[in-house]
Amino acid sequence: MNTDYDTEETVQKKLKRFGEEKSNKGFKNLVKDLTGVRKRRAVLGCLKLPLKDIPQSGWDNWFILESKNPNSKKQKGQLHLKLGIGAQKEKKVITQEYQHALHLMLLHELVQERQNKPFEWEEDFQNDLSAAILRNLQLKCGLSKKDVDLAKWLVYTKVHCEKHPLNVNIFPKLLQTMLSYLNSQSFADDEKVLVFDGSLIDNVATLLRNNSLPQLYFLFSTPQLQYMLETPKLLISYLAGNPHIGNQCNSPLTADIILQKTQNAISERAIEFFDGIAKFNPNSGESQLERLVNVAQLLIADLGKSSNLHQSDFKELLGVGHFDITYLVYDKKYFEILNPIVAEVRKSLKLLNLIFESEYDCCQAEYVSVGTTLFRLYTLLKQFAKFSTTVKTAQASQLCIPGTVHNWFQNTIIVQWLDIARYEAMKCIKTAVKLDNLELLDDPDKITSSAIDTVSILQRVEIWNQLSCPEVEGSCSFIPKILDDLGSCVIFYAGLMCKKCENNVDSGEEIYHVSDKLCYTINNIEWVAQQMRQNKEGESSVFEKLAEKHGPCTRSQCQRTSSRVIENAKENIKNKTIGMLAEVGMNMRSTLEKLVGDAAENKSEDGNYVKKLETYLDKNLITLKTILSQATFARVFEFIWDNVLEALSQVIATNIEKKGPPELFKRITSLIPCLVDLFYPDDSENTDLRKIQKIKNSIKFLAATTLELVLMYCGDRLTMQSKMGKTSHLGFLTVRAFYCEDIQALKVEVLNARHLKPRANNRPLDSYVKVHLVTEKFLPTKASGKTKTKKKSLFPTFEETFSLPLQMGLVEMSCANKGFIMFSIKDYGRFGTSEFIGDCLLPLDSIPICSSETKFEDLEQQILPLTLPKKEDNSVAFQTLETRSWNRSITEFMNRENIKIGLAAKDQ
Repeated sequence: MNTDYDTEETVQKKLKRFGEEKSNKGFKNLVKDLTGVRKRRAVLGCLKLPLKDIPQSGWDNWFILESKNPNSKKQKGQLHLKLGIGAQKEKKVITQEYQHALHLMLLHELVQERQNKPFEWEEDFQNDLSAAILRNLQLKCGLSKKDVDLAKWLVYTKVHCEKHPLNVNIFPKLLQTMLSYLNSQSFADDEKVLVFDGSLIDNVATLLRNNSLPQLYFLFSTPQLQYMLETPKLLISYLAGNPHIGNQCNSPLTADIILQKTQNAISERAIEFFDGIAKFNPNSGESQLERLVNVAQLLIADLGKSSNLHQSDFKELLGVGHFDITYLVYDKKYFEILNPIVAEVRKSLKLLNLIFESEYDCCQAEYVSVGTTLFRLYTLLKQFAKFSTTVKTAQASQLCIPGTVHNWFQNTIIVQWLDIARYEAMKCIKTAVKLDNLELLDDPDKITSSAIDTVSILQRVEIWNQLSCPEVEGSCSFIPKILDDLGSCVIFYAGLMCKKCENNVDSGEEIYHVSDKLCYTINNIEWVAQQMRQNKEGESSVFEKLAEKHGPCTRSQCQRTSSRVIENAKENIKNKTIGMLAEVGMNMRSTLEKLVGDAAENKSEDGNYVKKLETYLDKNLITLKTILSQATFARVFEFIWDNVLEALSQVIATNIEKKGPPELFKRITSLIPCLVDLFYPDDSENTDLRKIQKIKNSIKFLAATTLELVLMYCGDRLTMQSKMGKTSHLGFLTVRAFYCEDIQALKVEVLNARHLKPRANNRPLDSYVKVHLVTEKFLPTKASGKTKTKKKSLFPTFEETFSLPLQMGLVEMSCANKGFIMFSIKDYGRFGTSEFIGDCLLPLDSIPICSSETKFEDLEQQILPLTLPKKEDNSVAFQTLETRSWNRSITEFMNRENIKIGLAAKDQ
């Protein structure tokens, strides 16, 4: 039954209801209230529940209120009831029974129902019977929400700490509820003691200490850590605001104790973790140095996890530096085992002499392995020391490893590391070259795989990237060494590529052709050399620090040293490339010699020998220009051009030795302009004219006919005659000559001779003059005219004229080809033999063209000095004539000239 009665309503409120009441019954009750008449409580509705209908599990439902009048069907509202039938017990016993039942149901849920993994259960009973039993107990015992929450706090805490870890996100919510009951004074004194049991805090500390166990790894990579730390955070916050609550609850817990337990747990956990990984097992086959490397790797990984996952949560929630505490423990304990082992290894190290060969030097393999492991330890220690910059505690200045790591690894060790790094890089480069099939990559630089791999290898050489010294002077001292090793690796790569390219050449090919693979090889070497100096940031920073400390002069000196080293490396690489380019030209030379020889001998099957040579050069030059860079092509272009000239010279020399005919040399002469036009079609000024002219001069006489050679020889004699001037010791001859155009005859007048050289006993001469016409049609073997002999005179007067028939066409030809009139003065002998006195030449192009009416008196006399040929003055034309022994006339002419040379030799 429900009644409507409000004893708290004042008179003033009742008076205000006069205007609100609209029914008679309501107004009547209001008057009774104002007059003080005792009133009965009004019945709003009633509910009848037979005891036999209450189930064993109890009721927790809403029920509909009925009217007191049985005839009325009007509903009066709803009423929420919790009903249960049970024996009446004391509150303490009831709560203990509920806690015991909750404990049993929870263990059954964890073990039997789902076999929950640690830290998985989240306060969700899957067994309906368990939930029904707990609900029935709550109803029968009449437990309040506070009693149930307290039971959950106590049972969940006990199971979590002693039996099976629960999901830690349930504890912050429960603890927040407990603290709200404490703030509202809802707990009795004995219940307060239960709330402040320290077992949960100890459990949190245990978890922090044991978080390296495998089954707890996931805890620190999920929000579970935040939930776990939220519990001590709430307690610390509450205890800080209520410092006397501990005494009231007989609990030793304080905010400082909780923080201290947390810090101790982190420290103990770090110690246990370190001792576990640092334990040396002599049966594992692992050296002490390798053990240090493995320990360093595990410590760095754990510190990284602590920094990334733990530090922010611990700092934010508890104000505790998880990373700082862990790092201090690791630094001290790792240093204790690290220092003696590193000192012993340093003493045992020896200097290495690693020169890359096809076979590995086994006797030094052990030291290489130790040096490599020591460098791995060095890089890991640098990583470990780098973590020290984030340590914010007062003990950061007492750290051991960060201040000692560079002192352990000094000059000798670093030099050994650099040698090992160079050696290992060369091994990798050799492998990259071996795997390269010289096929073009999809790259604008037109390179193959080994170039990309080599640059990648050099960029990944760990010591070149990781080496650092705390003193800037130390860093500066190793930069030239690193640069020199870098250059050595590039030169080594260039050598391997050259050898690979040589092996790819088909030695069985009769004609050498430039291959695409050769061009790719050259591009590879040049590209790797260009990449050698791409990254200068580290070097520049060292030089800047050096300038700040010692001034710009010291910086400049170090920069010059480094530049000198890299320039030497570049020069060596350039020489290697130039050697390859020169070899291209050399390889083409044999083919060029063959083609030029065929062209000279006219051996081409189709007769067009020049086209065959041009096609060969065109094809190879196009290949080179298409693949190589512009600068490289310019260099190889010069090498090929030089070898073309060398091939020409070699063919000429070979045919000279074989005494080839003039026609062969003429064909070579005609080939030269074709080659010049092929290489320099529009820019002849770039042509090396000296080499071309030298070759032309070398075959000028070989390509000439016999008569042309005689004319050339006479031209050399005329040059020598012109140099004599008026100082000839043999004497002079006076002549006049002109050409009669109308009768086509050459008129010659021999006037006199003067200052002729006497005989050996100073006796006068019996001299006469022979006139020879030398043109392309006439050899000076038969005289065209002869004067009378003038006896016993050194100044003979001849005054004789000669008419030499000569057609106008021949005159013009002779003039164009330097035709001559040769005057030979001889001394008549008693026994029919005559001795040469001297010769003089009158070039036809100096003779005027007149008519037959012209008189000699009208012409100027020409005084010609007499000369004899000398052996030392023999021209190339004369030497070439000596090889033309098959011509009888030439043989006669040469014999006569040799007699003159003999006379000149006696006269000296």
